Amino acid sequence: MPSCLVGQGSAEQTFLSVYNSGRTPHAFLLTGPQGVGKCAMAFRMARVLLDDSHTPLSHTPLHSLDFDDKAVLSQKIQQLSHPDLRFLYKGYTADGGQNLSGMIKTDDIRSAVAFTMMTPSDSRHRILILDDCHMIAPNGQNALLKTLEEPGKHTTIILTTHMPQFVLPTIKSRCVKMALGEIPQADIVRILRQRFPKIPEAEIPAYAHIANGSIGDAVLYVENEALHIYENLMGAMAKGAGAVYTLSATVNTKKHPHLFDILYKLWQYFAHKIVVSTAGNTPMTPVLQSEYAAYAKIVKTYPTQALLDWINRVSQSFADTRPPVYLDKKLVLLTAFLPLHG
Repeated sequence: MPSCLVGQGSAEQTFLSVYNSGRTPHAFLLTGPQGVGKCAMAFRMARVLLDDSHTPLSHTPLHSLDFDDKAVLSQKIQQLSHPDLRFLYKGYTADGGQNLSGMIKTDDIRSAVAFTMMTPSDSRHRILILDDCHMIAPNGQNALLKTLEEPGKHTTIILTTHMPQFVLPTIKSRCVKMALGEIPQADIVRILRQRFPKIPEAEIPAYAHIANGSIGDAVLYVENEALHIYENLMGAMAKGAGAVYTLSATVNTKKHPHLFDILYKLWQYFAHKIVVSTAGNTPMTPVLQSEYAAYAKIVKTYPTQALLDWINRVSQSFADTRPPVYLDKKLVLLTAFLPLHG
């Protein structure tokens, strides 16, 4: 169970206000960028709902979602062993097996929905958390919708997504929406210092900056030395064809399974900086000095509207390495960056 939740006080208070009213809805939809704590928030909400030591309206109102992570209830939730909780997310089936399609399958949704309709065993609620619900197969979304239209008496479903545009409007309309925002950079710096005391102090603000408000990405970047990956990405755009081939040769290795996903995130970060700097005719604030050379090469090759067209094409190619298109990752990098070098 993710326990770290930082910078989301507004979302916490939204839930607590609803909970303390004694009219807990049957469904919540948590939205916001990747890595800002949506899943952690969902589990904190579930812990409150599964805790029979207090009930709304009968005790002092709750003012916080903080909890003792060593308590028996917390441990059951942490281990996903609580009989009234089900957690479903992409890449895994309802019984915990691997799902290589990356989608949440319809059969798993139907199984999870059937679980919510049963009478609770140890609490007043049956909780279903659906993480990355935009990855539910179309028929699965329809099966989920039927439950949201006629939920069980004790059912609470908590959905999370960073891509709500791919969730059925009819599903969204039946949920209480809670938007989680980007985490302040100062909070990310503080957490990285606590969690990674051995990394050089000078690198911490850089990692916090490229994380773009996501503590999840910040941790992923430190664990995978993403500043080095970012340097190689800048080199592929600034130094020449050899740097492009070197970068592309690394993406399919088993040694670095997260490399391409990190490259995609870093590309999105840099592309946003290009657009902001070009549109506002303002100087770029670099994390690495090599960003200057990459930016200069790009704007020289693709002036004005051609620049935006190129950024959109590259971004779409990165996205199309995922289901259902599955473009070759190496080819995407070669096609994106070799044209910069003639």
